This record gives sequence, structure tokens and C-alpha cells, in this order.
Amino acid sequence: MIFTNSVAIIRTKKGSVVGAHLIATHEYAKMNPNEFAYNGAFLASSFEIMKTIAGDVIVSLKENFPNIEENSIEIKHNAIFHNVTSIEITSEY
Repeated sequence: MIFTNSVAIIRTKKGSVVGAHLIATHEYAKMNPNEFAYNGAFLASSFEIMKTIAGDVIVSLKENFPNIEENSIEIKHNAIFHNVTSIEITSEY
């Protein structure tokens, strides 16, 4: 499922170290500017949780850049999170 107006919190744990990683869409951050501290977050036009394998999660992030000729440039990249304990997704419609 591709999320276009959402935020995901991915929690990780390795030993006694606990981490929380924020992935948000630009539209969600614009609609809810005070809900999270977006500094240091993964921001994109949309994201998709691709695979979960043995505690590892691969998230595909997509960014669209419009240009002058009414075409757009699309950049995709993957973020890999290890030792994932939970994923929480919130969406606005």
C-alpha cells in the first residue's frame, strides 16, 4: 500500500538501545505541523512499506519534482531498518 498523506513511526531495539524513526509525507507534515518534530525525519511525497524479513523492514520513499515543461522527475530510494519491534502508521483523509 502506498501512503501519500501519512506518517509512520518505526521502532527498533538492539540490546538496551531503543530507537524511533519517523517517516512522513510532505502533505501530512503540512496539515499537522505541530504533531511531530519533523527535523531529522524521512520526508517524501509518498512511501510504501515493501518487505518485512526477520525483523528488518524495507521502506520505499518516492519524491516528485515538477519541472517547467509540466513533466515531473521522480526519485525513489529505499531505507532499511534493522531490529524492528513495531510499526505505527497514522493517516489523514
